[in-house]
Amino acid sequence: MSVKDRHAVRLPTGWSLTTLEPNRSIPLPDLHRATEAALAEPLQSQRLRNLATPDARVCIVFTDATRACPDHILVPAILNELQAADVPAENITLLCATGLHRPSTRDEKIAKLGQAVIGRYRAIDHVRITVSC
Repeated sequence: MSVKDRHAVRLPTGWSLTTLEPNRSIPLPDLHRATEAALAEPLQSQRLRNLATPDARVCIVFTDATRACPDHILVPAILNELQAADVPAENITLLCATGLHRPSTRDEKIAKLGQAVIGRYRAIDHVRITVSC
């Protein structure tokens, strides 16, 4: 069933229903270019390449396979900035934000970020901690 399907429902007496629609937005014509432009001219900050140092230890968090986020565009652009700052690949960890989801597979990480990124950088999953009282 899609979100566009309509169904009749009866609400209990005294209940009301409000339908919210998202604001319409215009997709960016070129997300690669927009990402590079945003990283080249960040708002109220220096460029990442000017903030990072070669001895920096960096963690970049990306979404798991359940989220439709263009991580394959965003993460490589951030990595390019870090490379320009001479941050070595071994100082960079890519953290898949699985939250309460199952661990991601290597193939899912490749699908999110590309073989070149996964082949070069350490990519790990968020580990959930279970606490019992």
